[in-house]
Amino acid sequence: MLREFEDQENLLSEMDEQVDAYRESGKNEAAARLEDQLHLIHQRFQELLMKFELFQRQPAVDYEPRLARVHRQLRDIRQKASLAQLASSDLDSIQGQLHNARCVYNALSDIKPEVENVIKMGRTIVLSEDEVVEDRKLLTKKIDSLKEEFNEIGGQVGGEGKTAVVLRYLKSLIIFSV
Repeated sequence: MLREFEDQENLLSEMDEQVDAYRESGKNEAAARLEDQLHLIHQRFQELLMKFELFQRQPAVDYEPRLARVHRQLRDIRQKASLAQLASSDLDSIQGQLHNARCVYNALSDIKPEVENVIKMGRTIVLSEDEVVEDRKLLTKKIDSLKEEFNEIGGQVGGEGKTAVVLRYLKSLIIFSV
């Protein structure tokens, strides 16, 4: 999202240059209209940027529920990952398990930015002198646990677990084609 703000800021800069181009070509009315519109857009943009920065710097009070929610989501993904474990070697079963593995992988991909953001925010809160945190060591353990859980699930689905499913699937295809 921060990249989108940067892109929009670059676009506004280009539009500011367009005002100068209109003035240089003698189109003063067009330059004045565009400049007025850009002034309003710049004001709104700065308001949104300030709100976004405040949102990113939520206090530690709002952090704990967010951390708990992400942990819950990872727990749900872990349960779905168990469906991707190979239980049978028949073709239909392997295809279903491969599909489940892809679904879990996609779910992990979707949640990854939020996990990274929660970890980053947590580390910032732990290191910040301004934030009031009851137990910094406990919060650090929770953050580490979140990171470990994410990496474990990713290893199960993206690593050996997925590879084993794909290999058995390919072997089944070879057996059926002979």
